[in-house]
Amino acid sequence: MLLNDRDPYSKYHQPGYRLDWRKWKESTHSLACRCAEKARAKGYTMFGLQFYGECWSGPQAELNFNRDGVSNNGCVMNLVNPPDCTQSSNQECMGTQNVNYIYKLTENCDKMMDVGIVVDSSSSVRRRNYELVKTFLIDLVDKMHVSTRLTHVAVIHYSHRAYLDWGFSSDRAQNAAALKKAIKVLKYQPGGTRTDKAMELAWNKIFKSGNGERPNVPHVLLIITDGITSRRSKPYPVVLKPFKENNIKVVAVGVGGRVDRNELNQIAMNKAENVVHLDQFGELASKIKEILKILCASRKV
Repeated sequence: MLLNDRDPYSKYHQPGYRLDWRKWKESTHSLACRCAEKARAKGYTMFGLQFYGECWSGPQAELNFNRDGVSNNGCVMNLVNPPDCTQSSNQECMGTQNVNYIYKLTENCDKMMDVGIVVDSSSSVRRRNYELVKTFLIDLVDKMHVSTRLTHVAVIHYSHRAYLDWGFSSDRAQNAAALKKAIKVLKYQPGGTRTDKAMELAWNKIFKSGNGERPNVPHVLLIITDGITSRRSKPYPVVLKPFKENNIKVVAVGVGGRVDRNELNQIAMNKAENVVHLDQFGELASKIKEILKILCASRKV
C-alpha cells in the first residue's frame, strides 16, 4: 500500500488528506494524482485504487495486477446509484473492498496547469524549421491533457514584433482538437529577434490577472528560439521581474549554433534544469519527453 485516505489511523495516511464522502469526485481525483506521483517516483508502472480510498502498487505490479482474475463488479464512479466505470470519462474510478481499479502510468502529463508557449518566427528560423516547431507543438499537445479542467495552452509567435495568437480564455486553449488545428495554421512572420517583446506580451496578455489564467494552478512559459535577441532588447532581469514575482516557471529551448547558452540561462531565470539546447530543429521530436518532464514538474504557485 502507498496511501490510505479512508483510514486516518493507517500508517499510510498522508496528513492533510482525508476522504470526504460529500466530495467524492474531488477526493478520488486527489488520491489518484498523489498515488500516481508516488508510484512514478518509485519506478512503478501501474497502481490500483481500492476499498474506497486505498492506493496500492509495487515493483512488479505490471506482472501481478491480474493475478486473481477480473472482477465481475465492485468498481464505482459515484456513491449514489453507482454506474459502471466508463473509461472514456475524465472521472476517476475506485474499487470497492478487495477490488482494485487498475491504472497504467504513461509518459503523458495529466496535470492541471496554464502553459504559455512563445515561438520564434524570426528570419533565421526559416519556414521549413518553423513547420518542424509546429509539428513538435502538436505532438506536445497530444501528451498533455488539454481540457477545460486540466491544461490550458496560450500561444504567441514573434520576430521583431510579438503577436498574441490566443490566450487562456479562448476555446482553442482548452480543447485539444481545436488547439492542434490552430497550431497547424500558425503564421510564419519573419523579421528580427525581439524575445523581450514576446515575454512582455506573455505577461501582459496571458499571465497577468484578468486574462483567463487560473490563480491556483501552476503557470509555465515555454520559449522556443534559435538565436540571440536584438541588442535593442530590454534586459532580461527587467522583463522577467513579473514572472519571478508571480512564481511563473520559464523554460528555455534553444535550437542551433547561433544560440547563446548564457542567454538561455537568463531566460530560464538561471535555473539550468529548465534549459534545453538542441543542435537542429529536427531534434525537437527526440527531446519531447525531456521537455514534457520539465513542464510537468511544476507545482502549484
